[in-house]
Amino acid sequence: MPHRLAVLAAEPSIRSVAARAIDPLDRSRYCPGADLITASAPRGRHRMGGLLEGTVALVTGGASGIGRSVCLRFAEQGARAVVVADTRDSPRGAGKPTHVLVEELGARSAYLHADTTNSADLAAAVQVAEDMGGLDVMVNNAGVALA
Repeated sequence: MPHRLAVLAAEPSIRSVAARAIDPLDRSRYCPGADLITASAPRGRHRMGGLLEGTVALVTGGASGIGRSVCLRFAEQGARAVVVADTRDSPRGAGKPTHVLVEELGARSAYLHADTTNSADLAAAVQVAEDMGGLDVMVNNAGVALA
């Protein structure tokens, strides 16, 4: 069962804000026009050829949230390998780690503990991607909170 997100959605008919649960993979509910982009895409989690066929990607902050979705979508779109660089290896909610799900989709994957405020950690993440065939795509998704 996919994670459900609680979001606040403005209901124009009653001009109020209501909480509702949405499937984070069902973009049509929170991204107008998304159905036009993904109408021909098969539903469900399986590998398909696509825009990233044969590429190697590195995603910082890939264990949860948007970064996790990016990793999974890259695998679905044919990425050869996805490196998940994050300070945690498991998602904030429940479920399998992102790198395990990426491998289930048919791409090679690796998890690397990396703090984006540390340049040595980022260099190590890039090196892992290079070792997997060369870095083609890097998504700098990790958020940093400074107190």
